[in-house]
Amino acid sequence: MIKINYMSTLFVGIDVSSKSNVVCAMDFDENQYISSSFKNNQPGADESPHLFIAFILQTSCQHAKF
Repeated sequence: MIKINYMSTLFVGIDVSSKSNVVCAMDFDENQYISSSFKNNQPGADESPHLFIAFILQTSCQHAKF
């Protein structure tokens, strides 16, 4: 079983609606790092993972929980 250090985890929430998807990412201490909106279509779906990957690569985040 993998033990996760929640202090170094990025928590990601996605609110999905018919026209857009709103994304929020924060750490254990509720510091908000990503707050963005994407259209609910293929280009929007393609854009959002790149935002998370870029953030994770630039920080010391060791885990992401979606």
